[in-house]
Amino acid sequence: MSRIWQMLGAVVMCSSLWSVAGCKGNQDAGREQLLSFKCAGVAESGHCAVYGPTITDLVTRPEVYQSLPIEVFGYFSVSSQDTFLYPDLDAYEHFENQRAVYLDIPPDQRPRFGQLQGKYVRLEGTFKRLSVSDIVRAEIIARPDRRLAIPFPPPIPPDEAPRK
Repeated sequence: MSRIWQMLGAVVMCSSLWSVAGCKGNQDAGREQLLSFKCAGVAESGHCAVYGPTITDLVTRPEVYQSLPIEVFGYFSVSSQDTFLYPDLDAYEHFENQRAVYLDIPPDQRPRFGQLQGKYVRLEGTFKRLSVSDIVRAEIIARPDRRLAIPFPPPIPPDEAPRK
């Protein structure tokens, strides 16, 4: 708990100072601490190989993830004009681009991503200039909250049901 108060004190102190240069070290430390919680894969060297921000993280704090390898989940939308990854089905259905992250896919490569349209996907790429670019992996995944529930108790197969 004292660490939180120290960080809060550093933020208050930095915001009250006139010189931005005096806060640079605290900003870098805060960024590193935030990134340590978002590490999605560790390389053999022990450093983070890929980060796992949410789409909201990328939209609200793009400077934190600039030029970093990322893994991000969302609803894929590709068209001849634009390509976006939306955080949820509602944002996808209503084209809420302010809540989405732009996908930097060249127009000539967009047809190969057509099967992902409207699907919940996992993308791996690099976050650059407010968009996901250099996509190295794109795959459809099942939404964890959309799994079929297994009824309890399990149903009795028809051949084992008691006969009337």
